[in-house]
Amino acid sequence: MLSASFLQLQTAVYEWSKECPPDAKNALATFFLSTEFLDRPNVFHYGYDESQTKWVALIEMQGVEKTRVMITQQFGYDFKSLYASSSTFTKIEMAPRMAKSSAYNKFIKAIQKLNNQMKALRRLIGYQKTLDEATDMVHATHASPLRFISVDIESYEQDHALILEIGWSTWDTGLNKFADRHFAVLDYKHLSNGRYVRDRRDRFSFGDTTWASLKDCITAFQEDLELAAHQNAQGTVVLIAHDMTSDEAYLRRMGVDFPPGMIKFDTIEMNSARVNDSLIKTGLGKLLDEVGIENYSLHNAGNDAHYTLELFLWLCRDHASKRNV
Repeated sequence: MLSASFLQLQTAVYEWSKECPPDAKNALATFFLSTEFLDRPNVFHYGYDESQTKWVALIEMQGVEKTRVMITQQFGYDFKSLYASSSTFTKIEMAPRMAKSSAYNKFIKAIQKLNNQMKALRRLIGYQKTLDEATDMVHATHASPLRFISVDIESYEQDHALILEIGWSTWDTGLNKFADRHFAVLDYKHLSNGRYVRDRRDRFSFGDTTWASLKDCITAFQEDLELAAHQNAQGTVVLIAHDMTSDEAYLRRMGVDFPPGMIKFDTIEMNSARVNDSLIKTGLGKLLDEVGIENYSLHNAGNDAHYTLELFLWLCRDHASKRNV
């Protein structure tokens, strides 16, 4: 741990570039990619910045001062002295020799790769925690019934701000059965998908489709959310989606007011935990086929919501069985 002896390379370059006279900025930028600057043994390192929780390129403090002297002489401007960072750097390693700017670029890309790997690992740990929590909720004995609601939105392929369908499926722990609803939006009845995704508005497999204004569709969904929250003594309701970020954003823009006790689960993230890879983002249809859930007429919002809920429960059962091995 050598925190007193280093400064982030990016910080040094930024500070000197900021104070450099305007007519010399381009030349200074060129200098920082030159062999004269880069090809110096024992000057450049990389390490883990504990405060920023990421890997960074470092320059040793004697190298910082020698660099300041070099650019002061070369550009005829008295660049300010820089001081060691207050950050704590750990896992410090020597940078490879950088005789050319291409070697420097390779060095920076290697650091970026380390940070990307670390971010992916953190996401995976979060997804695994999510899968654990979902599995616990599904298999727990609840004092009062708990409702799990999966939702799906189908938008117009040529303008995603226009909502064509809303579907949701509810699983009640007390009744242990599904209840499915599918709404098609009257406001855009004249619009149809088909160029990029199939139009399946008339293929709802789990009941009747209700045609209504967008306002009435949202009102119906809001009522079911609130009913689910009121049914549970703690006011808890579980919302599920396959790509929660997208569907939740649509619903918020449409004015849905989510209950304060709502818990969210994304089946994309839960599957990433199952396959132990946070970069895997499998589409609904492909994933249903992969795990053996029979499905028909996807891209109907009601069907997608139903199958997403089936997938959610399958992921929980699968995870529970593996935990018990």
